[in-house]
Amino acid sequence: MPKQPAFPGLRDAMKKKVTRREQFLAGMDAVVPWGRLLALIAPHYPKAGPKGGRPPMPVETMLRVYFLQNWYALSDPMAEETLYDSEAMRRFAGIELGDDRIPDETTILNFRHLLERHGLTEAIFADVKAHLADKGITLRSGTLVDATIIDAPSSTKNKAKARDPEMSSTKKGNDWYFGMKAHIGVDVDSGVCLSHGEWLALLLDHEATWRNDRRLALRLRHAKLRHHAVPEDVDHRAARGLDRRSFDMLLKGDWIAAHENCAIIGPTGVGKSWLACAIGHKACRDNYSVLYTRLPRLIDELSLAKGDGRIAVRLKNLARVDLLILDDWGLEPLDGNARHHLLEILEDRYGRRSTMVTSQLPVARWHELINDPTYADAILDRLVHNAHRLEMSGESMRRLTPAGAA
Repeated sequence: MPKQPAFPGLRDAMKKKVTRREQFLAGMDAVVPWGRLLALIAPHYPKAGPKGGRPPMPVETMLRVYFLQNWYALSDPMAEETLYDSEAMRRFAGIELGDDRIPDETTILNFRHLLERHGLTEAIFADVKAHLADKGITLRSGTLVDATIIDAPSSTKNKAKARDPEMSSTKKGNDWYFGMKAHIGVDVDSGVCLSHGEWLALLLDHEATWRNDRRLALRLRHAKLRHHAVPEDVDHRAARGLDRRSFDMLLKGDWIAAHENCAIIGPTGVGKSWLACAIGHKACRDNYSVLYTRLPRLIDELSLAKGDGRIAVRLKNLARVDLLILDDWGLEPLDGNARHHLLEILEDRYGRRSTMVTSQLPVARWHELINDPTYADAILDRLVHNAHRLEMSGESMRRLTPAGAA
């Protein structure tokens, strides 16, 4: 997209030295598949109106400015100022000072919001990665580029009863690890050597990792899990009748994708809530939305919401969650309001979302717990008939293990 320089750019065009920034931008200009990316954005980009007015900035210019922001970590105001200061960046963006308009910070912000609103950021990164893969650019000329996991113990069974604060959950391929991701590029002949394409591949992988980690942190915050439980900390040696095969199947998450339910049943203290939170944590890793709540507290909240007119919004929000965890099912018989609220929740979710309950009572006693034959039949029909059951037994683990383990 470079243009013939006008008078303001002649001085820069005549200089003898090519800077590293110019070399980098020239390499990126050759590597990025601009035509494919413009085809993704063009259907969503505003067009000039029939009544005239100021025309929008060229879409390719805005896309190139967006890439400059990501490569150099520029805010919107800083991106505008950098375009005024740097001839190399203006040339990369196809802007000639004095002839072309330079986008202001609001225009840059609106373009970024347009990409986010239509989900184009992920599409852009996926398209560039596919383009690089088509050209075999991540492995060539004896250069190995890989994301290596620096592993760290995820367990809290240590003296400090805490994980390493500098480590976090990170994803490589389709698998999650606890530790830190390190990118390594090694050339067998000349040591560390990354081409522009390889550098871009690492940048995209870093961006994808950062986005995944941010989404995971957001999902975990919204899930409100009671315990900081992860599947890697589950103690399968404890004598509580935990079927490892069934538990691993629940962790896999196919039942959530199929909109089925789950019931974890066992006496108090065997780790039902902890295991439910571990399954919820794994579901968050797998990009499902999760919400944990205790059933008695939820019933009280819905009763208050009914009084102040928020009940419809509250039920709508519950219906959207991919996995709803209802802890302490069956602590006390359900009254009329509780039965009605519970039926409304399960009716909205049946066949569309998954629900998990934990209970001390066996399923055979749930009918009498609901305390109304008509409601009991309707509620259990929507909850139990397609539910996976994880039944446990044994003594309370609170007497056997320190807090934080299950």
